Amino acid sequence: GFRVAGMKAGDLVLKSSNLKARFSLKTEEFASWLLPAFFACPPGFGQLPAGVGEKPDARSCEIDMLTAADVLEKVRAISEAAEMGF
Repeated sequence: GFRVAGMKAGDLVLKSSNLKARFSLKTEEFASWLLPAFFACPPGFGQLPAGVGEKPDARSCEIDMLTAADVLEKVRAISEAAEMGF
């Protein structure tokens, strides 16, 4: 699994205080808005709402799919290397 410690992407800022207030992120939130926000082209996503389960507003942003695919491929390779003991 993944653990989010912090992130800043446009106006979306995740830090220990707002993650703690909402009891971190659910697995489905990671895929539904965290990864798209990370790879979003400007204007990106808005601020993180305070409520548990609330999601930030997407501001008509586009996702840089080439960069996303490249980074996720590298993460997959690093994960596989770690599983093999490297």
